[in-house]
Amino acid sequence: MAHAVAKGAASAGDVTVVEHEIAEADLNQGRWMNEAALAVLDESDAIISCATFAMQHGMVWTGLAESLVTGEGYNRLGFFFGAAGFALFEPPSEMPNADDRQTGEMLGRRVAALTMRMASSPKPE
Repeated sequence: MAHAVAKGAASAGDVTVVEHEIAEADLNQGRWMNEAALAVLDESDAIISCATFAMQHGMVWTGLAESLVTGEGYNRLGFFFGAAGFALFEPPSEMPNADDRQTGEMLGRRVAALTMRMASSPKPE
């Protein structure tokens, strides 16, 4: 799903997408710590994930605006907080399914488009 979100963001235009995998080596006593990744995040215009952290620090959060909620197609699960998928019997090579990947791509494009609009807006004096 993260790869689908990254693909959607990259398709939005002049953006650079950086994916980071949380590795076991990054965990220390149950806490994530990776100074190099934190430095990249600190310089980023947008971060997709970390919803609670975003709320705690007054960041702008955007979810999905598209609603299908039919059990098939994009946003088939009716999840608006971000992108969600569901896998039950699919083999790992097919997870998430095409509809859920499409939902992830939609979220990535939406966040990238919003970020580009905000970055090009005049700054308040």
